[in-house]
Amino acid sequence: MTYRNTKQRKDVYEVLKGLNKHLTADQVMDALTESNKKVGLATVYRSLNHLYEHQKIGRIVTHGITLYDGNPEPHDHLHCKICDKFFDVPRINNKESLNRIQEETGYSIDEYFITYEGICTNCKEK
Repeated sequence: MTYRNTKQRKDVYEVLKGLNKHLTADQVMDALTESNKKVGLATVYRSLNHLYEHQKIGRIVTHGITLYDGNPEPHDHLHCKICDKFFDVPRINNKESLNRIQEETGYSIDEYFITYEGICTNCKEK
């Protein structure tokens, strides 16, 4: 499948890059509406899926909620249990663990996501 950068996809991408947050499709839609961009929710979902499939954005699925991320590079996440925000952190190379898991289970791991749970500095200070 070829990648076409439509106006709607560009608008969706710019929201994710500009806000530098992990957003749901509804939050992306709200941000587009606030900036007077006319895009339907179905178009937002299609754009997000297309951008993800073409490795332009990242995606996290947690607790049944899909969050989109303007950073497509492999990385891990910190999740604050109080404010529910996600923060990007560099990925730690754990090739030995991946190899062991694959050997023990027979799985062929294509990708993985690690989220560290805790309390962010802002919430600790409150």
